[in-house]
Amino acid sequence: VYHWPIPALPVLDGFANFALILWVFNLMLFVAWLFSLSRMTYVPLLAVLLSLLAFDNYYRFKDNAENAEKGGVHVMSYNTHSFELFEWGRDEFRANNMIQFILKESPDILCMQEFSYEARRFLKKEYSYSFITPRNQGKTIQAIFSKYPLLSANILDFPNSRNNAIYADLVLGKDTVRVYNVHLQSYRIEGYGFLVRDYGMWFVNRLAETSSMHRKQVQILKEHQKQSPYPVLIFGDLNVPPYSTTYNKMKEGMLDTYAERGI
Repeated sequence: VYHWPIPALPVLDGFANFALILWVFNLMLFVAWLFSLSRMTYVPLLAVLLSLLAFDNYYRFKDNAENAEKGGVHVMSYNTHSFELFEWGRDEFRANNMIQFILKESPDILCMQEFSYEARRFLKKEYSYSFITPRNQGKTIQAIFSKYPLLSANILDFPNSRNNAIYADLVLGKDTVRVYNVHLQSYRIEGYGFLVRDYGMWFVNRLAETSSMHRKQVQILKEHQKQSPYPVLIFGDLNVPPYSTTYNKMKEGMLDTYAERGI
């Protein structure tokens, strides 16, 4: 008897990243078979209709941003990819555009994943308070910049991973909130060779391994969140689509601002 060596649920969760591609493929297949008058036409049509139940979280068909209350706290989450300032791919033009975009938007709370210490000097005039992943952690750099006073801050370590999370308690007038900036495990896939490596099994294994780590990392975060004495805001790069198990676990007890307000 042959035993499948890879846990099924993490694999399916990993393949959820390709749901949009499969949606487009099924739509094209439906159109092609529609003209051929094939009885199989209804198979991709059914798949497309079922996928629409989750598709609204991926792309908002109705933008409620105009109904948003004026005032409040302006926040931003941004994976800056080190502002394209790493030595082997330095692109100062793109870095400048990214920084100018942030300064133009001027959010009250700014959370960045894959931050670069080089960019800190451009933001220190705009933000009086900040907390950044220490250099000696051997982790990808996350950063929280705030116009509100920072009461305390610390890192939240993800074992056996270069990814991590940080958090800070910010004083907003009479209230205090805890802000998490999370960067879940990256898939670390480069190029297209993975499609044929070990007959595709390397790719499937990587999906399963990364999805399993996502679940463990979210569990660490949620357990830590339960101990927070303050209301919680979670920002970050989850590396998962909004209909995955990881996303739904992260969302427990929370409101998704995108689902609530749109773009």
